[in-house]
Amino acid sequence: MVASVVLEPSAAQAYAAAAQSAGDKATVITLENAGHFNMLSPADPTWAPVEAAILAAAKAEQ
Repeated sequence: MVASVVLEPSAAQAYAAAAQSAGDKATVITLENAGHFNMLSPADPTWAPVEAAILAAAKAEQ
């Protein structure tokens, strides 16, 4: 099953740019063929880049 687009990449990039301009940290991760909840399941292949981003953010906050 091919998932629908949750957020257009251009919208995600614009949001991240606005957040960064305001002094916030923001990262866009593009996940191909992922639905809204796929990235939350460790059994799904899209979990790996999400997990890596979470771990990197947690490490940066230490």
